[in-house]
Amino acid sequence: MNGSIVTRISAVFLLVTTGSFVSGKSISSQRQQSCRQFVQRFYDWYAPKADAAANPGPGSGPGFSLALKARPKLFSPKLLRWLEEDYEAQAKVAGEIVGLDYDPFLFSQDPCERYVAESVTYNAEKCFVDVHSVCQGRKSAKADVVPELTYQDGSWIFLNFHYGINDSAGLLGNLKSLRDERKQDQRKSQ
Repeated sequence: MNGSIVTRISAVFLLVTTGSFVSGKSISSQRQQSCRQFVQRFYDWYAPKADAAANPGPGSGPGFSLALKARPKLFSPKLLRWLEEDYEAQAKVAGEIVGLDYDPFLFSQDPCERYVAESVTYNAEKCFVDVHSVCQGRKSAKADVVPELTYQDGSWIFLNFHYGINDSAGLLGNLKSLRDERKQDQRKSQ
C-alpha cells in the first residue's frame, strides 16, 4: 500500500474512534448532569413538604405519601406500588408500627431544612446520586441517601433509595421485609 493512503486511513480511523469516544463521554457527562439536576429539583420541592409533614396538623400524612399522590410518575411502578401498599397498611393500624417509620426519601424522621444532590455515579443505564442533608447550615459529611434512577421514556424515574455503603437492597429491600412481616402476622392471626 502507498504510505500516504495508510496515513490517510490511519487519520480517518483516529478521528472516527476519537470522535466516538468524545461523543460517548459527552453523552454520559450530560446524562450525569441531567440526573443530578433532576434529583436536586425533586429534593428542592420535597424537603419543605416533608418538614411540614414531620409537624403534622389534622388530616396530614407522611411526606412521602404526598409525593406519591402529587408526582407518581417520578417513581417506577414497583416502587410506587410498594410505597402505597406500605402507607395503606400503616394507615389501617393505630398505635402500632407495621410500615416505614422513617421518611424513605430522606432516611430520617426529622427532616433538615434542605438537601443537596452532589456526586453522581452512572453505570449500566442507572444513575446513583449522593444526597446530603443540610441541617442548621451544616452539610452532612456522608450522603444521607443515594437515590437510584433510570432514564425512561424521556424522563428520569426513581427505582430505589439506598442508605449507606453496604445497603444493596435499599428501600425496596426494607419494603419487602415489611410486606413479608405483615403477611406472616396475618397468617398467625387467622
